Formats: sequence, C-alpha cells, structure tokens
Amino acid sequence: MTKKIRWGIAATGPMARQFAQDFRHSEGGELTAVCSRTQSKADTFAKDFDMPHAFASLSEMLAANVVDLVYICSPHVAHYEQSLECLEAGHSVLCEKPMTISAEQTRDLYRVAETKQCFIMEAMWARFNPNIQAVKQLLTEGAIGTPLQLQADFGFCAQVSDDHRLLDPKLGGGALWDVGIYPIFLAHYLLGLPEQVKSSVHKNKNGIDLSEQIIFEYDGGTKQAQLSASLNRYLPNRAYIAGTEGYIEIPGLWLTSRSFEWVHFNKGQAQRQTMQQEFAGTGWHFEISHVNECLRQGLLSSPMHRPEDSIALATQMDGLFSDWR
Repeated sequence: MTKKIRWGIAATGPMARQFAQDFRHSEGGELTAVCSRTQSKADTFAKDFDMPHAFASLSEMLAANVVDLVYICSPHVAHYEQSLECLEAGHSVLCEKPMTISAEQTRDLYRVAETKQCFIMEAMWARFNPNIQAVKQLLTEGAIGTPLQLQADFGFCAQVSDDHRLLDPKLGGGALWDVGIYPIFLAHYLLGLPEQVKSSVHKNKNGIDLSEQIIFEYDGGTKQAQLSASLNRYLPNRAYIAGTEGYIEIPGLWLTSRSFEWVHFNKGQAQRQTMQQEFAGTGWHFEISHVNECLRQGLLSSPMHRPEDSIALATQMDGLFSDWR
C-alpha cells in the first residue's frame, strides 16, 4: 500500500478533536471521514478539520468505503462492538485504550482481525512518545544500574455529574480504565509483568472506582512499582525510576513530557543530565505515523504495542476489578 492511508474517526468528542489536531503532524495518512450519532455533529467536525465525508453512524461510514482504517474513541463499553463491526466490514482499527473492558474481548478482537486479515492496535499513544522510549533505552543500557523502584501516577479531580462517561458504570467509567491504565502500562513497559499485585481502592456510591493505589512486586519483592490513579484528587502526574546507580525522573504530565532528568552516582557524586525531546503537538502523531507504516507493510498488528501487550494490560485490570468486588 503506497497511497496515503485514509482514516475515519468514530466519535466527535474531545479525544477525537485532539487526535485530529495532532494528525496534521503525522506522515502517510489523510483524514477522510468522521461519524457521530447525529449528522450535525459529524458535519461540524468534518468542517473544522477539512474532512470530505461526514456520517450519522459508523455503519454508514463503513458502507461508503471511503476509509481504510477507523480510529475509535467512543466510550469504553462501545469499543468492542465498534471495533468488531469495522473488522467484519474489512476495515482496520486503531482503538483507544482500553481496547475493550475485558481480556476475553481483547483476545477476540485480535482473533477476528487475523481472520479478516485486518490491522488492529490499541491506541496506547504514550508508548510512542520519544521521551518514554529514551527512558527505556537508558534502562536497557544500565544507565541507573539495576532498576528497583518505579513510581508513577495519573490523576485529576473530575468535577462532573454521575451520568458523565467518567463516572457512569453503563459507559465504563472509573479511574482504572480511564487513567490507571497509563501507570500500569509504564510499569509493564519498563519493568515487565509483576509476580504479585497488591492494591486498595476507593469507590463512590455507584461502585465506580474513584481512586486506587497499586503495588507491583518483582523478584520476590526486591523490586516494586508503586502506581496511583484518581478521578477525585489532583496528583503530581510524574514518574520516576530508581536504581542501584541512580534514578530517572519524568516531570508531570509524564505521558506528554518532552524531558526527563537522569541522575547517575559515581563514587557518591551525583552527575545530572536533563534529556530533552522536541516535537510538535501533544505527541499523538507518532502513534498515527506508526500505524500508517504498519499498514503500508501489510502488518496485522504492531511490533511496538503488540497484541500480547494489550492482552496483558486487560488481564491485569481484570484481576484488579476481581480483587475489588
């Protein structure tokens, strides 16, 4: 596939707008169509981002055959059905995290994608931030010795009503699916899958998790990841990784950060370096360009955020929800 990849967007909310804004910094694709539950919203979005096609439903957009791939950023509970509809129609998918609300559904989407010979990936855009990749490279090179502790959080005070998607159980609300998945991703990416998991959670009257503290233990407890997520309090939203020879600190918001501090101790003396990355927008375009390249190469999944990575995230969250029942 040498022509530009034609993208459709399934939703018109804030995430869809952020995606469309960052899309202009990407390479290899073009925004072709958008769908919404109402034609007027789709028309407005298409006009705002100079997209030639607007539809009042996903099925209409797929039937028009004007897109190669669909970015899905609807409420969490709709991800599985919408992704499945796209795949069954022969269209590739980039589905916003969490890909689905269970490991079983996530496995099923990858199975269907393989059967239909379509590409699918979970939109874990932080994985493609060059700042996060640079941290991973330093850890691989032993820049702080043996990593023994990771701390990461992501939280804010969501001042919304109970029927807002963040707090509505019917829409897959809650801190873990919305923001907690990011610290979990970081721990998986930098330290691997944990041997033991401990956690505590605070829920509202509707059973929605408003905040959680999670501890991952590795190597018999000698290595830990301490993770926090919240929808009812502001957190520093920073991350750091401490090792036997130094540490790395990523300032908040670590997901979008363009820099980090690397501190290495030599005979007890701290040597500090600030590592700086420069890029346009919020950084979502790295993920978009990657997906375009995957489709040009005829891949069915990403070699960077792999099916097993998405399944591991979903399985980890399944386990936490089970513990909190």
